[in-house]
Amino acid sequence: MEIDHVDLTDIEYCGGYIFVSMHNILFKEEGRVVVYRIFSTSELMVEKYNITVGSLHDMVYPSKDCMTILVAVEAEAYQDNGKIVDPEGGVGIIKIENNEDYSKAYICLQENNAIAVVDIASETIENILPLGYKSWGELMMDPSDKDGGINMRSWPIYGMYQPDTMQVIYVAEKGYLVTSNEGDSKDYSDWGGFNEEERVRNVVLSASELRKF
Repeated sequence: MEIDHVDLTDIEYCGGYIFVSMHNILFKEEGRVVVYRIFSTSELMVEKYNITVGSLHDMVYPSKDCMTILVAVEAEAYQDNGKIVDPEGGVGIIKIENNEDYSKAYICLQENNAIAVVDIASETIENILPLGYKSWGELMMDPSDKDGGINMRSWPIYGMYQPDTMQVIYVAEKGYLVTSNEGDSKDYSDWGGFNEEERVRNVVLSASELRKF
């Protein structure tokens, strides 16, 4: 199979279907999720659905019954004819067949340092949970790439969690969200836009703001 002008951002298998997330390189906001029937000895992998979902969707997640697909539409900014275009992100819900047994989904809002709670049955975001800040006052880290070596120690600073992926696990019948806290920032400086990254020495710190932490 040869597919031109796309980047494959995720592939999932569930219930005899293969779900492929395709980011459109040429037309950024026309990314697609393509659903195939799995290959067998009697037939080739057959395309069943081809759905436009938006800009830079980087994850697809099927429900347990494989009849509902959640699509995380990151909608990363891009440059178009010298202008920065920052499309709206979202959560796509694709229903393969009718099924009333839907539950909730949890979506990483990475750059916003939060988690959205989605009710799949009503297709609505019912809550947004801010993740707050992480204290490094009693933990070890090396925050500098300018000190010529490894300097692991505690620091009186805070950071944001900004998870990239997460998974629901159950321990003793209680559900937990396990997050991969990658951290992220927006940097459009190559296109003449803003950059959220800054070295502390260049930042004017406010004592009144720091006391809030």
